[in-house]
Amino acid sequence: MKIVSFATENHVGLENLKLSLSKVNGWEHTIIGLNTKWKGWITRMQAYRDFCKNLENQNEIIVFSDAYDVLCLQSSETFLELYQEFANDKIIIGAEIGCAANCFPPTQWWSENDIQKDAKRKFVNGGLIAGSAKMIGTMWEWAIEQKFDDDQIALGHYTNTYPDLIFLDVNSLFFFNDHDAVSSYDIKEDNSLIENGKALKPFFIHFHGLNIHTSVPFTNSKKTLFEVGKNYKKVGAQINGDDHITSFPPDYRSSNLGIWVERSGFFLLFFIFLFVLFALIIYKNKH
Repeated sequence: MKIVSFATENHVGLENLKLSLSKVNGWEHTIIGLNTKWKGWITRMQAYRDFCKNLENQNEIIVFSDAYDVLCLQSSETFLELYQEFANDKIIIGAEIGCAANCFPPTQWWSENDIQKDAKRKFVNGGLIAGSAKMIGTMWEWAIEQKFDDDQIALGHYTNTYPDLIFLDVNSLFFFNDHDAVSSYDIKEDNSLIENGKALKPFFIHFHGLNIHTSVPFTNSKKTLFEVGKNYKKVGAQINGDDHITSFPPDYRSSNLGIWVERSGFFLLFFIFLFVLFALIIYKNKH
């Protein structure tokens, strides 16, 4: 079975993914996009669409995976069986916790599938999707025609517009999204997971990668401002052993003002809080 990853350049996260794939059977890994100029998520959307459109077998089921923050847990042996049982003729989209800036809630899908408000994972995540080349190519063609420039927002809208075409993996049958790589679960010797007493056996795990939420800033002597969360290191060590790489290179935002833009809201609130606190202390001392 094919797994396709888009990567503009090699990366230690990609090396870890390739290593985890080598530990199990059946996955044919294809990397697209190397040396492509990144112009935002539209770059990957177009690359995925073109890959699907140019594939000879339009009915082939393919997994499309993030390149830098995903690990493989299981062989491909039963993937197609489960696909036919639970998601036949649909697109599987991994589900995640929470809805941040690049998110559109698929309320119509929730309604048609009786998803409750307190459901844990119910928002689309673009890190892991699967389905036939024809269906996924059509989906990305639609997203591009609709002029979406963020793939995850596009996925949310597509899920909401065409709920009968989507299998949102709210129970992590295929893909497990580890929110900020700090979710609470145990991983067993067979790479299955136990979360809140429930046994899960997903094929891939996505750690929501290199982002501000999984970072410990200003602590790395090599000026590496971003580190993937603790679970990535723990799970990677179990799957890949001593060959798993845990030292990530700087995120692209460490070389520009992006990091400060992301943090500006937090810092603004923090300094307002400090200002009010000191003002109250001074006022109290004067009176």
